[in-house]
Amino acid sequence: MSSVNRAGMSGRFRMIFRKIALERGKTNEEKVSRAFDSFNGVPEWFLSIEKAPWKLDRQGVDHIVKTLDVGDIYLQVKSSRRGQKEFERRRRRKRIAVVVVNNYDTDEELRAKVVAAADGLRTRYLLNRGVW
Repeated sequence: MSSVNRAGMSGRFRMIFRKIALERGKTNEEKVSRAFDSFNGVPEWFLSIEKAPWKLDRQGVDHIVKTLDVGDIYLQVKSSRRGQKEFERRRRRKRIAVVVVNNYDTDEELRAKVVAAADGLRTRYLLNRGVW
């Protein structure tokens, strides 16, 4: 039987947990996309939502919300409040709305969360036109 040092074991655990977290994140991003198969309860300014292209995804953008009045709003999907706080801390100056998706969220709840997050950033855009 070979011996395994603690550093090697913790490295493997970190790799496994990272893989699980990435899979969970992708699953939640897909849940958001599927929630918008129906646009029930979505305001008039909210035109559409689409998956972000690879280049934007690398910058922390999971989805793009197309709006009637302020153009594109970038959206990041997180699986926990802790992930949200960490993302906001690292991306403080970025204009990216963040939504936390839970396993038990219904499509209606997901639409409401996305609309609320996008509307928060949209309102800032509208109030600060030309100031940013």
